[in-house]
Amino acid sequence: MSSGPLKFEINGRTLRFATLDDFAFSLSGRTQIAASSVTNLMQLTPNELRREATNIRDVERCFVDLLADALKDPDAVGELLAGIDNRLLSEDNEWRAIMTALLDESSGFDEYKHLALVKYMQYLAARRDVVKSIYAQRFGGQEPLAAQEPAVNGGAKSTLIMDEDSEPDTESAQIRFARLPRGETVTVRTPSNGELSIMLSRHKFQLFATDTPRLTDDNGVNYPLKSGVNVIGRHPGNDVVVGGWYRDVSRKHLLVDTSDCDNLGLTDLSTHGTFLPGKLLGNADE
Repeated sequence: MSSGPLKFEINGRTLRFATLDDFAFSLSGRTQIAASSVTNLMQLTPNELRREATNIRDVERCFVDLLADALKDPDAVGELLAGIDNRLLSEDNEWRAIMTALLDESSGFDEYKHLALVKYMQYLAARRDVVKSIYAQRFGGQEPLAAQEPAVNGGAKSTLIMDEDSEPDTESAQIRFARLPRGETVTVRTPSNGELSIMLSRHKFQLFATDTPRLTDDNGVNYPLKSGVNVIGRHPGNDVVVGGWYRDVSRKHLLVDTSDCDNLGLTDLSTHGTFLPGKLLGNADE
């Protein structure tokens, strides 16, 4: 893969990026929902907002699956993106045009494609948060409708789309936690004892990066981790399948790369977040 200069045209304009960092800076400004889109969302009825939230959730799941596959096989990111239905890409902030232009680039620009995928997922999360905020402000007194979705065990469960906020307690007397950036792989230096605390949403787990890496939940259940990339969450196809009672843990919540147990690679894919002690993320005041 290459991180050399990139040039493409969208909507009659030529965009040039000297480095991958330049491209990241440009896309970061597009991860927030456009003001015109906020205005349009403000005009929606309660049912329309619920429908919008459900649509965003479904699109997010598609892109979470795609990113998980791309992290397992970085050379496949171009092919994976090419398989995405163009209608799943928002025209907001020119995302559809950018993604379409990137697909015309060779595999030498796969790093750019991967970065665009990550930033688009962050845009989707921001859009979801805006929809939920508008609903809460305008219709908070109304009872949210339950949206039926398949459960991971093949049954059905009722999820309150507009009432999913289960904020974790990220502060305690001993440890203050910080949230991982969604979709971005963070390398964490393993503490000298080989153990670190990690929160999947509001649930505290222990991650052991020893000769036999494992994840231990708050019930004492151990989940072995293989060498390499591990997908963790509630979906039965994951490398690590946590208990279905962790309902606010996402289907595909976290990727843990144990290729180097001294330096773990962590990628959050979740809705409600993955949290680590701030000191492990370089927060000097933690």
